[in-house]
Amino acid sequence: MGCGLLSGLIDCGHCGKKLRVRYSEQAKYECDRHKRQFDAVEPENSLVIREIQQQWNESIANVDRLEDELEKEKSKHKSFHSIDQEYLDSLSKDLPRLWNLPSTDDRSRKRIIRTLIKKINAKYESDHDRIDLTIYWAGGVHSQFSLKHHRLYRQTSKEALEIIKELSVTSDDSSIARILNRAGIPTGSGLRWNKFRVASIRKVYDIPPFYNFQNSNKLNLIQAANQLDVSEKTIRRLIKAGLIRAKQTVKYAPWIIDKSELEKPAVLKTVDAIKKRGKLNLSINQQELQL
Repeated sequence: MGCGLLSGLIDCGHCGKKLRVRYSEQAKYECDRHKRQFDAVEPENSLVIREIQQQWNESIANVDRLEDELEKEKSKHKSFHSIDQEYLDSLSKDLPRLWNLPSTDDRSRKRIIRTLIKKINAKYESDHDRIDLTIYWAGGVHSQFSLKHHRLYRQTSKEALEIIKELSVTSDDSSIARILNRAGIPTGSGLRWNKFRVASIRKVYDIPPFYNFQNSNKLNLIQAANQLDVSEKTIRRLIKAGLIRAKQTVKYAPWIIDKSELEKPAVLKTVDAIKKRGKLNLSINQQELQL
């Protein structure tokens, strides 16, 4: 693993110092800017001179204050070179000992994890009732192992799963949660849905999020109205008249429309007539729609 881990953790311990350095640099820039403004003012413009001079004096005081704070922050930390190099080498080769040292708190352990792990991929295998995990380490290698599928997700009803799958095409997680709650469909544990619970179900069952469908052939009511340049009310009338075939997964859910439905000659002709005349009487098609 090498000393890179330890040096990375030491750098993390100096985040406060680095932040103060940036503040100090910004304050010096502001101070220099006020000085340039002061030098550029005509001597006879006394009111402007007094105002800028006051700002300049305040910026000088701010620089002095930040530099004092920075010096105090530096005194709290030892430099990397002042720490025993051999001790660092031994810790970098013995992660369990570093992890279990009394001086290693939970915050440091999180830094160790963030330093070592680049990313983790999780994939749900429904046929085997398990979650396959792949850990990508910072050094370039990766590890794979499986976990038994959590009971919470196995209890999720098929109805809820189907709704989440279908609505993810046109709705974000917050909207899906509201629709499920309004439809009276709880989570597997009997809880109300929220965007985090919907997102968890999507990840476990490998359901892509809404933004991955932006270029799909599915549209919601608003998108269909925008594409045809008409109102949402007009799209609803066309659906009710049977000119546009649409699907509503459950009550309160958005309508899902195939893009091809908007390209049908009958739809285009009707929309054109509505735009020209301002309104059009549509007779309801009595044939059964697959809604």
